[in-house]
Amino acid sequence: MHLLSETTIATILTSLMPSQGQEFLNILIQSLSSLNTNDAIHQPARTSIVTDQSTALFMPVSNTTTTGIKIVHVPRTRPIAGVINLFDPKNGHLLGILGAAEITAFRTALATMTLFVRATGDQTGIKRENIVVFGSGRQAEWHARLALLLSPPGSVQSITFVNRGRARLQTLEEVFPVLRGEYPGVTMDTLSQETLSQDDYEARLKGLLGGSDVIFSCTPATEPNFPFAYLQQHPKRRFLGLIGSYKPQMQEIDTETLLSGGGKIYVDSKEACLEESGELIRAGVTEDQLVEIGEVYGGSSAVQIDANNNVVFKCVGMGLMDLVIAKQVLEVAIKQGQGMNVEGFA
Repeated sequence: MHLLSETTIATILTSLMPSQGQEFLNILIQSLSSLNTNDAIHQPARTSIVTDQSTALFMPVSNTTTTGIKIVHVPRTRPIAGVINLFDPKNGHLLGILGAAEITAFRTALATMTLFVRATGDQTGIKRENIVVFGSGRQAEWHARLALLLSPPGSVQSITFVNRGRARLQTLEEVFPVLRGEYPGVTMDTLSQETLSQDDYEARLKGLLGGSDVIFSCTPATEPNFPFAYLQQHPKRRFLGLIGSYKPQMQEIDTETLLSGGGKIYVDSKEACLEESGELIRAGVTEDQLVEIGEVYGGSSAVQIDANNNVVFKCVGMGLMDLVIAKQVLEVAIKQGQGMNVEGFA
């Protein structure tokens, strides 16, 4: 049995080469594509144990090669902690225990990339030049990292992180020197609502979004981060990836922005997004307006991406993503001699 800490996982993932990043992407695409056709994939509903002091969440999942369970502990007064346990479904052997935080952030951003790489670029009409990221946590950082890793050199010119508070942006800025060293042609900046008057912030945000090609929103916002009018001042096709809201009361964008893809919204899971996404619930979106990523990569029956409107992607996450990415991280770690092997778990 192999143990991987959060620090070790972060080291592995932040050191990926483009070819390795593409391998992770292909694994996720293949898994999502087989979700509706493979009866061997099981994702039971998560269960919870609630006490006065905390909530524990249990999320089991299994496919043909691996069985796993993600356990997340949510204390009332301390940071969230979690692990992913991987088992061999044939003999029940415990294969590995991995920290869950870094993998969750990485796999969520990678889910966005499954559509980002397909819907943007010179051949699609949606550029990747100017990227705006709402948020300042690991999810936001991984969206930027993977957009850079999986894009041709020179296609991304600027990335700006937008956040209400300044403190977390300062923490995020600590990785800028590393990223600038890896991508010297990319301008990186931040915009904080906290340090400006409301009028100055809105003016800068309006200009930033007007020039944007790609927007990643990674915030648990309860009201839209911007109005649709900010995009309409410079009308063009854009890619919007939304992963921050995961409860009905949350809303990262307004209804006009949500439906700016001609009423079509790409999702990781129709059922989960209709139940959990506040944006979809408020807009009264129905299942026939949703297209799952697995349908986009469905071979001869693949759904074609609309060439005339924005491309809007909504992701709330699923256990299968944790399973296949954790398994790949474990395999990479063992090959590299990373982590700790513990005997006696047969």
